[in-house]
Amino acid sequence: MVRVDLKPLGRSRWSVAYAGAVIVASSPDPEHDAARALLALGLTGRMETWSEGRTSPRVIGDIERMAGFRMTEEDQQGLRRVKWRPDEVQAAQDGSEEDEGAMLLPELKRAS
Repeated sequence: MVRVDLKPLGRSRWSVAYAGAVIVASSPDPEHDAARALLALGLTGRMETWSEGRTSPRVIGDIERMAGFRMTEEDQQGLRRVKWRPDEVQAAQDGSEEDEGAMLLPELKRAS
């Protein structure tokens, strides 16, 4: 089981650390973005997301399955889980759409 720790940044954004290193700098969807970051590091299997003050995990799931989804909130349909598309990341980086994904760091940096 892979454990990741979520830290609130405010304004509904979170950072994610794995083994003491930040793997997602800022995300509105930390569980799914963490799964994609872990997969990029070559990790698979089950993962747990934890945050300070909790006595149980926020989410438990399969890294590969979770990496294929993202959460979205729309006026008409509310909060829902949809398939993740890699082209959404490129659009966000180009500035053509609002940032919906994580900012993955090129190298692991120790969490403060």
